[in-house]
Amino acid sequence: MLDLSPENLEFTQDCAKALGVEVKVLQTDVTQPLPLPDNDVDCIWSSGLLEHFTPRERHQMLCDWRRVTRDCVITLVPNAASVAYRAGKALQEKEGRWTYGLEVPVQSLRQEYAEAGLQVISEFTIGARHSFNFLPAGHPLRQSLSAWMDKLSHGELQDCNQGYLLITIGTKRDEIC
Repeated sequence: MLDLSPENLEFTQDCAKALGVEVKVLQTDVTQPLPLPDNDVDCIWSSGLLEHFTPRERHQMLCDWRRVTRDCVITLVPNAASVAYRAGKALQEKEGRWTYGLEVPVQSLRQEYAEAGLQVISEFTIGARHSFNFLPAGHPLRQSLSAWMDKLSHGELQDCNQGYLLITIGTKRDEIC
């Protein structure tokens, strides 16, 4: 577990202890080269991180993650194609209620993965209904989208790409950044 916050690392260790598992923690800044040797970990998993950085910073992080992983990189970021999320985010920003700081939603990380030497093996969205939480309960868009989604099958809903989170899974390619 890597994090800049000592409180988050302590929380992680407390959770691991409660679950009876061992977790190694490392306080570090992920915008800097990770203090890990090449091919040191099986997988890099990141949730709610990359959207807070510029494309250049994301590129540097993805290249370094490719360096330290033996196999794969999995990221979760807000999905720019999610209408409810985008409208809710814009509304909260306009009203001064957005508490997440800089957050740049992403439609796809395929190009950024490729530029970092990672081959995308899957990219999809999850949490279509969760995206409604960004809109007020009685908002007409929330009600309309909910009614529309209720009529769709699971497959049709997936095809609409309206999940709040974009999940991208990639493996290492031979090229190096």
